[in-house]
Amino acid sequence: MVARSMLVTALFKPAKDSPPFVGLIRSWTSEKESTLKLRVNWLYRPAEVKLLKGAALEAAPNKVSYSFYSDEIPVASLLHPYKVAFLSKGVELPPGISSFVCQRVYDITNKCLWWLTDQDYIDDRQEEVDNCCIEHV
Repeated sequence: MVARSMLVTALFKPAKDSPPFVGLIRSWTSEKESTLKLRVNWLYRPAEVKLLKGAALEAAPNKVSYSFYSDEIPVASLLHPYKVAFLSKGVELPPGISSFVCQRVYDITNKCLWWLTDQDYIDDRQEEVDNCCIEHV
């Protein structure tokens, strides 16, 4: 088995009549040439974020939230790479740049949002968030 690490944001095939999924490719693995798989952490659009007590997230359509939730999916699901700017709280995307913007982490278990710059994640999660910011800012 071959495994490689990487950090690339991309769009993935959605269900019919849905917008593409947004994800961060963390690694790929291959047991055989025909079985290439991607380990992807999902980024959620505002409409996909489910907060406690049914509160709706109000955010611009180009905003996404990083999650620690990941899947291993077939490489055939990959549409193409797509830019996601991981920005600190209060930082705006420069004019003329087209991309998704990620400033939050979505905790799907506790149904809450955190800022990427928060420093109180569990150790391995803190390192994961820090690596995203370092690689993509």
